[in-house]
Amino acid sequence: MRSIKLIFISSLILFLTLRLIFFVSTQFRILPFIDTYWDLAVVRTFLDNKEISILSDLKGGVSPLEGYSAWPFLHIFEYIFIITTDMNPLLAHILNTLYIPLIPFIFTFLIIRLLHIKLALPIEFVYIASIFYATMPDTIYWSLQLIRNTLAWAFISILIFLILKNDKKPSYHYILIMLLLFVAIILSHHWSSIMVIFGFSLYLFIIYVKKSNKEDQFNNYTNRRLYITYILFLIITLLIWWINYSNIIFEMVNFNRVISIQPTIERWTPTFPPELVPAPLILLLRIKMFLIYIPVIIGLYFIYRYYKSSPVPIARFIFLFSTIIIVLAILNFVIDLEPTRVVILFIPFILISLSLFYTHLFNRNNSLKLLTTYIFLPFIIIISFIGIFSHSIIPSHLYDNNLDPLTIGEHPTTIYINEFLKRINYSDIINIFSDDTEISTLLLPSSQLHKIEKLSPAVNDERFFTYNSNRLVVIMKDFFPYRYAGGGLSYISYDDALLSREEIKRNINRTNLLYADSYSFIYQ
Repeated sequence: MRSIKLIFISSLILFLTLRLIFFVSTQFRILPFIDTYWDLAVVRTFLDNKEISILSDLKGGVSPLEGYSAWPFLHIFEYIFIITTDMNPLLAHILNTLYIPLIPFIFTFLIIRLLHIKLALPIEFVYIASIFYATMPDTIYWSLQLIRNTLAWAFISILIFLILKNDKKPSYHYILIMLLLFVAIILSHHWSSIMVIFGFSLYLFIIYVKKSNKEDQFNNYTNRRLYITYILFLIITLLIWWINYSNIIFEMVNFNRVISIQPTIERWTPTFPPELVPAPLILLLRIKMFLIYIPVIIGLYFIYRYYKSSPVPIARFIFLFSTIIIVLAILNFVIDLEPTRVVILFIPFILISLSLFYTHLFNRNNSLKLLTTYIFLPFIIIISFIGIFSHSIIPSHLYDNNLDPLTIGEHPTTIYINEFLKRINYSDIINIFSDDTEISTLLLPSSQLHKIEKLSPAVNDERFFTYNSNRLVVIMKDFFPYRYAGGGLSYISYDDALLSREEIKRNINRTNLLYADSYSFIYQ
């Protein structure tokens, strides 16, 4: 028991340390990633409007505000939290980011501990799984941001734990809690909800058609009927929500680009500007990626061995669901729907497969034990302090105070144009172009957020570089957002961004300069 507690505490400290590097180095003034800002923008709009509703895009089409507010569980929670505490929305969002992602950490550890007991796995299984949870690119990346997907991830981790904990005939109280969790996931995030319902429906279908032993929990017709009934209920609930409230998601998906190999490859192996990351660091991080994700696939074989040898029904659940999730993750490498979201939603199964692989190495012979203990695991821990890599966070500038945030495409921690933006008359403004749309969501009044558009090469024509009283051009990154800031989802490549910056800077002087300081510029 002492060993389990020590493993939990040490892995928690490692997990918190890797996450705090970002927040401490940015003085708790910068939120990581794109969705974080837009989800907070929805909360700000709710607060200013004094109501919770799906926001409309006044310009027509689809804006992040409209699409994000259609999945309101996180926004409702933060709205209530801010009203209750009377806290600044930005500070409240950062505070919630610090503790809410601990929920999946805790429940994943409980899942690993539960399997350690029920499958009679060695203590090394818990130790290795805990280290990988604390250092995996997926877990660090998603736990750094509080967005709709993060909240759904927390609910899913609780859901998986309850299923594994109650592997006997479930009670109606248990079914009710499951239903509430499923509904919470449906209200939290579109991709999460459909993946969960698809995954669990497929699993139950496999169980339903498979000939089972008499003692199996799914062999009872009433029990199977109960499960099938609530899965159908959840599918109907999801469809009702999508069709009547959140049908905006169908407008946001570009179905012409669903099958696309190149974008998904870039998400897993993005490139970085040489000013940010030396080539040797990229090589080290790629080695770490290899040590994590290849063993996940191989580890499925060891899960299969436990499934065939163990009489515990939980072994079949682990094998079938691990197979489903790993296949879905591999499939998503050629589908433009973000494979990382599949991985993180079902991270316990990824960790089980990964940990079983390394546990097998650990216990095979002394040479492999020494290799795992003194080479593989220490390497993964040490390299994790360099950055995440697969999701594009290698914050070299966070370790070097001599790097100017502007020169590397980051907005400064001190926002100089805040007060000036508040004094602008927005009545005639139709479009607000910015090279940093995320920070603009914090600086602009909530009534103007739907006017924000990203400054991109698409706007670089002769008509754009003339005075226009109906638009603003807000510059906070020297016309140049680095590719790593948006990861594989960035709208512009590194080389194209360099060319675009020079073209815009050469022509923007033909417009009207309203404001300038050492970091920021506003044109009209």
